[in-house]
Amino acid sequence: RPHDIELIDGCGGCLAGLVTASRRVAGTRHLELDLGRNHPHAEIELPPERTTTQDRARVAFRPTKWKLFREGQPVAKSKRDEAATEKPRLVAQA
Repeated sequence: RPHDIELIDGCGGCLAGLVTASRRVAGTRHLELDLGRNHPHAEIELPPERTTTQDRARVAFRPTKWKLFREGQPVAKSKRDEAATEKPRLVAQA
């Protein structure tokens, strides 16, 4: 969700990737990001005012709220200062 991420310059403690797909959904822009060979893809939503500047570019972001999934089941719901006790296989949903 657009209000659950911070777009940042650089990458100090963030996730960064290249935009591989972009689509518009109900006034927001959904970007699919390739985070690297050893990481799953991530999908983020951008608010309408940020849609044109981020298409087909490198995007760095920091989630402020997230969920971790293992085999399709949510195992933890965290905020920035909380940490999950297990290390599940990460399927990113920002």
